Amino acid sequence: MIRLSTASRAIAFIAGWWLIASGMGQLGAQSKGADSWEAETSFASLQLRAQGTTNIGLGWLAMAGSVAGLTIGQKQD
Repeated sequence: MIRLSTASRAIAFIAGWWLIASGMGQLGAQSKGADSWEAETSFASLQLRAQGTTNIGLGWLAMAGSVAGLTIGQKQD
């Protein structure tokens, strides 16, 4: 069974929350000339959006990892 300290769980949870929050900001990137997401031609904006989706996924992974080894209804030793 995986055993993580409370500090490790807190750090993983906070890092996951931060990754999701920053990913949401990156996901909304749009260049000045684009009227909509379909009209986007800037590779920098498209790359920033791709990084945003990656950050959101990694954030969910970190938050899920923060509860690794916990069992509901059972006391930890």
